Amino acid sequence: MNKIIRCIECNALYVATPYDQTPEYVRDDMRDDVHRQYCSEYREAEKNDYQVFFHEHRGHALENLSVIENSFYSEGPYFDPHRILYFETTNGKETFLIKRWRRSVLEPVHYDVVPAKLEVLMTVDIQQSDLTKQLRHEMSEPSVTPEKLNRFIAILQDEARKIDPIRCAAEGIEVHEANIVFVPLAEDQIARILDKSRSIFTPEELTRLERFIRDNAEYNGVMTFLIKKSAVFHPENLKEPLAN
Repeated sequence: MNKIIRCIECNALYVATPYDQTPEYVRDDMRDDVHRQYCSEYREAEKNDYQVFFHEHRGHALENLSVIENSFYSEGPYFDPHRILYFETTNGKETFLIKRWRRSVLEPVHYDVVPAKLEVLMTVDIQQSDLTKQLRHEMSEPSVTPEKLNRFIAILQDEARKIDPIRCAAEGIEVHEANIVFVPLAEDQIARILDKSRSIFTPEELTRLERFIRDNAEYNGVMTFLIKKSAVFHPENLKEPLAN
């Protein structure tokens, strides 16, 4: 991210972007003639966001802020133009939580200082619904009963509890959702899962199960673990919700 300037007196922000001096094209008012209503051509309007900010805060004390590495947090699909992004900055002495947001795709993004501290919580889970459906489809023999599948799910849930979400989140894979990370299975995890499954499945079923696990244990396959991130804002007695 580029240069960030904070007005100490107003707590307002200027965030430099490559488009700060890109002109806008404004449509003139509609005009009428005797036959129809038509619009004149678009006109170019020069823009300089920094000069506007500097003029509005002329005479105020300003300071530069630096973005703190790995402090970004957001929720929802990456392709959502309304996705809210939070990140931390510092002036070398204090830390400031910044919110980037927009009301409409037709508006530029806004940046605000949020009067709170952000804590990101992480939980590890399995893809139980999708996993169960695919297991029932691929291992649908009468001997592979719902009871066996439920016991296998319990083994995976127990394995998920052994995962360190902070360490694995850094090594995981983000696909579509900004607050969901997929964690592929490691070879030692596969070995433990298969070993615990020997008391549930027959040798033939276990062979098919191993093939199923390995076919779905990478990228965002149904055997990969999920790390879900959620935000807690402190203090909690803010006057209005932050994620608006």
